[in-house]
Amino acid sequence: RGFCEFARDNYFVVSVPQRLLIQSSRLGLFLRFAQVCLTSAIVTYFILGQRWLKHTQPSALKSIFRHEGAAVHSLSAAHCRNASLYWYNYSDKVAYRPTGCKAWEWVGPSWTADEAFVSTLVQELITWRGTGSQCSPGTRQECSGTWQESNGGSLECTCTTRRELFNENPEGDRLFVFHGYEVDTSDGKGQWIARGWAHMSTTWEGPRSEMKEVHGVLLTVIQRPDGTPCMVGGRSEWSSDQSQYGISGTLFEWLNCAGVTLDS
Repeated sequence: RGFCEFARDNYFVVSVPQRLLIQSSRLGLFLRFAQVCLTSAIVTYFILGQRWLKHTQPSALKSIFRHEGAAVHSLSAAHCRNASLYWYNYSDKVAYRPTGCKAWEWVGPSWTADEAFVSTLVQELITWRGTGSQCSPGTRQECSGTWQESNGGSLECTCTTRRELFNENPEGDRLFVFHGYEVDTSDGKGQWIARGWAHMSTTWEGPRSEMKEVHGVLLTVIQRPDGTPCMVGGRSEWSSDQSQYGISGTLFEWLNCAGVTLDS
């Protein structure tokens, strides 16, 4: 009997929906106001947060640097006038003793990938060799370096001079930077990739094996470590058109944006 009553009460029934009305204008107004506020909050959350977008961290492509020597020479710089103030003992066996500066002649710009090399100190090794009468006492006296003689059938001599000189104006050297990005929106699977360079007005998009060229621009914003804009080459923002020959500035400007100097 118990089972039959349970089956009758739970399975052999017809449910009829019920509705309860509370006639209260104040309660009804509060309910509608709460619904509007909740709906507005949800819509605002999705719009401001752009929840329909997937954020993917881009990776930097190999940067390319173009380096040109300084156009302005300055032998009156502090490190040229008082080179001994910059003498440095790297270890017990290695020491740097520059004696002055020299204006180095640049035969043309140099190109490097991933890193830029700017020479600030040059070590010169000058070797003079002579034979016979050239190895006279007077010649030996004129040698300001290391003098060596050998007599293996004929007299031979060498004068070896070592010197260290600063680049007179390395901060004036100009660096041109070409940089780009790549982002894989398929979590590294290569199903959809976007790639671009700062100096180009086109980008490449699509599967890794079938990428197509499309119109697109990349705006480069140069900032200090604290996030404030920093001027390089007269501007802190470089468009693709302005970057077509590289984002260019002096070494002083680039170091200034990093908050360092060659003396720091």
